[in-house]
Amino acid sequence: MRIDKMQAVLKALDQSNTVSFRKLGIASDEIASIMELVKQSNAKKTIQSISFSYNPLLGDIGAITIANNLPELISEIGLVGCEIGDAGARVLINKIEDLPNLRMLCIEQNKLSESVKDQFKRFSDNNSPVIVVVQRNFICQMSN
Repeated sequence: MRIDKMQAVLKALDQSNTVSFRKLGIASDEIASIMELVKQSNAKKTIQSISFSYNPLLGDIGAITIANNLPELISEIGLVGCEIGDAGARVLINKIEDLPNLRMLCIEQNKLSESVKDQFKRFSDNNSPVIVVVQRNFICQMSN
């Protein structure tokens, strides 16, 4: 990972319990080390909100790594415009069921098929009050 990108990551983690990695050009091969830093930071303070939005190099591999390493008490997740496809989205759907404080997941502007969007919808129909945004003008409410 480039030094400037690492500095931006460390600065984001140092800010508050809201962490933004938006538009940092993070690639799927960098996300494991970033999630390890998130884990270490979360041990010191509870991270409530995390955004990886607008990092199109993440894709499915990045989404799966993020999903498998999210802090348990996270309440908001941003993954807008990350080139996530069905494989990454399906892992996210399974993982968000285990996040007791989750209130919002934004995953619009990705490469989701209608069947995966329907999975989010079915999930939301059975639960409430978590808000999941899967595309503009399509908001699901669900809970865990």
